[in-house]
Amino acid sequence: MRTIPAIIALLLTNQVAHAQPAKKRIEPPEGLGIGVVLGVPTGISVGYRISSTRAFSTAVAWSAPQNSLHVHVDYLFEMTQIVDPNAPMYQFPLYAGFGARIQVDPEPNNVSSPLFGLRAPIGLTFLPQVAPFEVFAELVPVMSLYPSTQVSFDGAIGARYYF
Repeated sequence: MRTIPAIIALLLTNQVAHAQPAKKRIEPPEGLGIGVVLGVPTGISVGYRISSTRAFSTAVAWSAPQNSLHVHVDYLFEMTQIVDPNAPMYQFPLYAGFGARIQVDPEPNNVSSPLFGLRAPIGLTFLPQVAPFEVFAELVPVMSLYPSTQVSFDGAIGARYYF
């Protein structure tokens, strides 16, 4: 009867010895990041990490389809981090967030009318372990609130270097 517990203990010890080590999380670059964003809108992007899973992102850009100046500020949080076992030096955090947008559209009589709205970005970041750098792609539903209510989508890719 003592052999059965001994066999179970041996099997459990063998399983623990062969267990794979946990994947190490690659921490994103800290501090202030400056770069570009391309798409709708296109311009200068600034990010600031307040923790390894929380950040602020802003852009001052030109929105070509609307022919307007675009400024937004978003609060972003990491939902999960995708790890490719074939590329352990790179990780891909999936993020979401919320924010606000101001868009200044020129009217035919050269008088600008600001548009205010709310944003809900969803995106994926590429983090190389070798440099304080990130590349991101995001899709952003936008709900314009003033002067009229409508829903639209922004989409962009970008990159930031962190100092």
